[in-house]
Amino acid sequence: MTESIMPNVHKSILRLLRDWVSLCPNDFYYNTQTRRELVEFLNRVSMLGDNYRWLVEEIRSLADIDVSHHITKEDSNFVIADN
Repeated sequence: MTESIMPNVHKSILRLLRDWVSLCPNDFYYNTQTRRELVEFLNRVSMLGDNYRWLVEEIRSLADIDVSHHITKEDSNFVIADN
């Protein structure tokens, strides 16, 4: 099993994002555009390895984002939808 090594700058960015979600959850809960971008970002970052996935899961938990969440476009408004 190969362990991914996370550069300090990546770790700092993910910790900053984690702290932001923790301190200001409404920024991500009520703003659908920001939430959509967060979901997309976390989905991409989680593929970088176990160390990334661990922090991503923590951020998802704080932002109340389930892994099954995806974004759909309805009536020109972005909404979070469950599958």
